[in-house]
Amino acid sequence: MTEKTAREAAVILAEKILDEKEYSHTALHGFLDRASWMSRQDRAFLSRIVTGTVERRLFLDYAIDQVSKVKTQKMKPFIRAVLRTAAYQIFFMDGVADRAACSESVNLVKKSRLHNLSGFVNGVLRSLIREKEGISDLTGIQDKTRAMSLGYSMPEWIIKEWQGMFSGDVTERILKSISEESPVVVRVNTSLASVGQVRKSLEARGVKGEAGPYFSSSLILSGFSRLEELECFQKGWIQVQDTSSQLVGYLAAPKEGSRIIDVCAAPGGKTLHAADLLRGTGKVTACDLSEEKVRLIRDNVRRIGFQNIEPVVHDALQSNPAWEETADLVIADLPCSGLGVMGRKPDIRYRMTKEQIVALQKLQREMLAVVSGYVKPGGRLIYSTCTITREENVENVRWIATHLPFQPMDLSEALPEGLSATLAKGRERDTAKEGYVQLLPGVHPCDGFFVSMFRKIK
Repeated sequence: MTEKTAREAAVILAEKILDEKEYSHTALHGFLDRASWMSRQDRAFLSRIVTGTVERRLFLDYAIDQVSKVKTQKMKPFIRAVLRTAAYQIFFMDGVADRAACSESVNLVKKSRLHNLSGFVNGVLRSLIREKEGISDLTGIQDKTRAMSLGYSMPEWIIKEWQGMFSGDVTERILKSISEESPVVVRVNTSLASVGQVRKSLEARGVKGEAGPYFSSSLILSGFSRLEELECFQKGWIQVQDTSSQLVGYLAAPKEGSRIIDVCAAPGGKTLHAADLLRGTGKVTACDLSEEKVRLIRDNVRRIGFQNIEPVVHDALQSNPAWEETADLVIADLPCSGLGVMGRKPDIRYRMTKEQIVALQKLQREMLAVVSGYVKPGGRLIYSTCTITREENVENVRWIATHLPFQPMDLSEALPEGLSATLAKGRERDTAKEGYVQLLPGVHPCDGFFVSMFRKIK
């Protein structure tokens, strides 16, 4: 695939994600899955443009609007996508010549049904190239939150939320981390293979597997084209799972023979981790709302081969009387706003609103009221999210302790060595003793994630 074709695909995907509202990770990964013939270089080039264009949309629209009489929101979607992807190359891809970004983008328009707008596109891009330095300088913007919003392409309301939650420069550290490329982190299924075996398999294919933070079974992969082509993936020795998500299994540390229910399990990372820790004993019931989601769990279970997992289509809002007080552990990693994983799913920032977060908190509490009933007396409930909000995290911990028969568990002795279990709020304060931990990108070497653990007291 040539760069020109990669650019054309990038425009199509950018339009699908930003105008047609397809999810960035499913649109991009779905295309790459179908384009198995693409070279590693082409895949990387396409991924960089698409992900970067979505991630930097606010700044790109600002930049285009500085030089165009027709503002971005008034443009034809295809023209808007062409200009956004070209502007991303001009402002953020040093390895791409400005001239090439301009000429190839104009050629795409010439080949389209909107060929009469090729002159307009050419004029806008030439102006961007000419005025790039001045547009990039945001120091003249007096409203510092506005400047930060443009600099990191993050909606102002999210920045203000975090500024109200965290002290010092924590908000900017989070924003900077989200803007950087997220690593591919995998967890080794140590009941099937050792970390050494996995590394040897990776090295045989020229893939680097560096030790991940906190957990000995965690590896950071680089130098591969398609994960599905790796022997250790095909054999089920590894599972993609960020460091932050691995904390759930680490804290749960289930005893062999345990009965576990994972109530919102797709695509199955935490389920598979729990099953691996059980060493073939016990049972993990992995639930999710739809057959499509449960199919993702089944696909992973089939690849890995664990026999102690039961995938089930089940709505977490609907009580199952047969499960009442049967579980030693319930994992409730519930639907959330996802602000902690914007480094991997950049379009979340444009989809989420404050009103949706309030609605999600209500949904989470309704689910918790149901699924907490599956825990045996003396059993444990883990509540987690991949977000960074008060409503969905700390406020829900307090709600559980107040409204449900559960007591927060002290996590301070259970955390892996090297993990700073602190929540920045005016001053650094330890929250692990209170039963919860908030991980922050830029503060911790992982995605944003929240985990809490409770014991049933009745």
